[in-house]
This record gives sequence, structure tokens and C-alpha cells, in this order.
Amino acid sequence: MDALTHETGVIGSILFDSRCMPDVTGLVSADDFTADSYREIYETATNMYAAGETVDPVTIAGEMRRAGLMTPEIERLMIDLLQMTATASNASLYAKGLRDEANMRRICKLLNGAMMEYGDPDELTDAVMEGLYGIERGGRRGGSITLKEAIAKFTAWASKDADEACIDLGYPRLDKMLRGMSPGNLVLLAARPGVGKSAFAADLALRTAECGTGTAIFSCEMSILEIVQRYVANRAGIDLDDVLDRKFKHGEAAKRTAGALSEMGEFPLRLYDEPGITVADIRRELQTKKGIGFVVVDYIQLMQSVGKSENRNLEVAKISGDLKKLAREFSIPIMALSQLNRGKDEIDEPSLNDFRDSGALEQDADIAIFVWKLGQPKPGELAKIGVKIAKNRMGQTGVVVMYFDGAHMSYKETAEEYTPKKQGRGRQFQAANSYDPDFPTGW
Repeated sequence: MDALTHETGVIGSILFDSRCMPDVTGLVSADDFTADSYREIYETATNMYAAGETVDPVTIAGEMRRAGLMTPEIERLMIDLLQMTATASNASLYAKGLRDEANMRRICKLLNGAMMEYGDPDELTDAVMEGLYGIERGGRRGGSITLKEAIAKFTAWASKDADEACIDLGYPRLDKMLRGMSPGNLVLLAARPGVGKSAFAADLALRTAECGTGTAIFSCEMSILEIVQRYVANRAGIDLDDVLDRKFKHGEAAKRTAGALSEMGEFPLRLYDEPGITVADIRRELQTKKGIGFVVVDYIQLMQSVGKSENRNLEVAKISGDLKKLAREFSIPIMALSQLNRGKDEIDEPSLNDFRDSGALEQDADIAIFVWKLGQPKPGELAKIGVKIAKNRMGQTGVVVMYFDGAHMSYKETAEEYTPKKQGRGRQFQAANSYDPDFPTGW
């Protein structure tokens, strides 16, 4: 069948029996039609259907006359289509054919236009992939809605006991503060080198996948093998050094390893470790690998941007902004790891102005989480870690104290309340009468 045959089948089916409208309108838009007369009939019918009006040849013709759209040619066309249509049972088949033909035209137009506009291969790839995704989701951007429609959305949301779209990280205290990561959120997880942010992010990804959320890790720093080695240490309870030395292939360790591998193999977790990861690479994976609901990027300063920037700050700002757009576009939370400035020690509590390379990171983030060491552990003790929610558009801020078991690449949440480190003296002189307002009496 050619495109016009599909258009004839769709309009003929609607005129013959409007009960096919729900199936057709879910597949076809007015822009899919090539013939103006078919497009005007379809647009009139769909507008009447959306308004809850009766849709049949007489009412459609009447509405088109009222709108000044009816011509002798369209009137003859409607009569001919009614006479030649014997059933509306094939309406969905015609609609799918019409949609496919329309998408092929859009793809050809996209490719030809992109070839003319972009000379850089990376920019061309990015533009084509973004355009293809737009075609896949219908090529239509959401328009404004009335407050009444917005209230209906709120009512539907309020009727649920919980928001199924939000994703928890698997740590009760942390999740209570966050209230879950919402679709479209850009979450920044930042720390100074050596604190364990990659291990924490990998653990969060594993936990979300274990709960059934399709998850993907895009690692610029660790290889896929290194990630799996850490997971084995975590889930099998074997020291990472023993995993690296292959001391897990016999006895009880072998049983625990086999069990952990079998269990993790069922998790919907994808790993990507190609060097020079770009936002376009992530978009391509989201388009082609269906079911991904949470993304972890490790880490943002090692990502590559498409095109040239004047300096690295602008480059990181563009990557951050593009990740934010990507989260909104695919309606998923994206967690991007970030380094912090080296001006402070790893035991100093970070703040929002400590992001490295770009102030845009603080602005783009919906949620900003910092990880740092709460002092240096004594020999044989686990490292005590502060996990600070410094920015949270829809929830609380605060600090959760955890222990980090480096041998097993695992974190354990505690019930301990965080006590900020005491600040030093604010004055450089001795107060009169042995009284110093910087320090309480008796110090």
C-alpha cells in the first residue's frame, strides 16, 4: 500500500464507524497526512471526538461547513470513501501504515537537513540521534494546559499512596530526606579524590537495579571488569584484595561467589565503559536499550563535549546542562558524579561552592549530595562517612552518617546524628578579664 491508500483507509474507517477513533488517534496525528483534504477531515473528526461530540459523516460535514472548510471536492471525497469502505476493522492497520510512511518522510528530511547543516561528525551524530528520538516519540512537544487540567493531574497524584515514578536509593534515612529521585531530576554526587564516591555510586546503582529499576552505569573512570570485581566483593562478602588475587575459586568463597553472581545476573543493570563518553552516547543508549529508568555517570569532569568550547568551565557547564535536558527528555533521574575543588582536605565538610570546574553544576542540580570523611579512622576501624544532602528541590537537606567498608566496597547507614566539627577561634587577641566570647566558660 502507498501512503495515500493508508490515508484513504483511515478516513474511510472513521466515516464508516467512529468507534475506531480510540485506536486511530493513538497512532496518527494530522501532520501525518500528505493530502490537505484528508488532513482537514481528520482534524475536524479528532477535535469533535476530543470534545465528546458525536462523530459521523453528517456531523463532520456540518462542522466543516460551519468552519468554512467544506468544498465540493471534499464533499464528493467523503461520499466516495463511504461507498468504498465496507468495514472499519482494519483501521489500526491503516493507521500504523500511515504513521510509518510519515516517519520515513521525517527521517529522510532529518538526514538530508543534518548533512547540509553539520560538518563535524560528532555534532552530526548528536543532532541525528536527537532528531530520531523526537520522531520516535511522535515529534510533538507538550503544550500548555489549563489550571483545571493541572488540578486533575494533582488529584490523580494525590489519590495514590506513593509515587511509583520516584526511585529510592535503598538507604532508609537517606531516602526519607530525599523523598525519592523524581523523573527529570539531575542528581550530583560529589566528593574529593579518595573518599569513595565511585564505590558509593556503584552501590546505589546495584541497589536500584535489585529493586527492579532498569539502571545503567556510564563509567569514564572504572572498567566494567573493575565494577564487577567490586560487586563480587560487596555481595559475596569477600575482601576485594582476595577477589583481585583470584582467591575466591575454592571452598566456601566459591559458593558465595557463585551465589552472588547468579543473583546479580538477574538484575536489570547495564554497564558502559567506553572512553570519552558524551551526552550523545548516553542518549543513544537510552533510545536503543529500552527500559532504563535510572542512569549513573562516573564522572562529569571526564566526559567529552561535542564541539569546541573556550575553556573547560564552559565545557563542563554545557555537559551539565545537556544532562539536565536529557533527564527531562527521557523523564528519568540521572546521577552524575563530580569532583570537588582541592582547596580543602578530605575531612573538611563540602559546600555548594566547592564544585570543580563550573558554577553551573550547582545551578543545574535538582539534588546535590556530598560525601566526605568524618575524620581519619584508626587502624582496624571502618571509615566514618558523612553523606550530606546540600540541595534538594523537593525534600529535606541534612547529613546521614555511614560507615564505609573498603574491603567489601559496601556502605552501612547508621542512626548516629551528625555533629559538625567545631570551628576555630574568630579572634586573634586575648579577651579582657580572662573572658573570651568565642569559647564557653570552663573551656
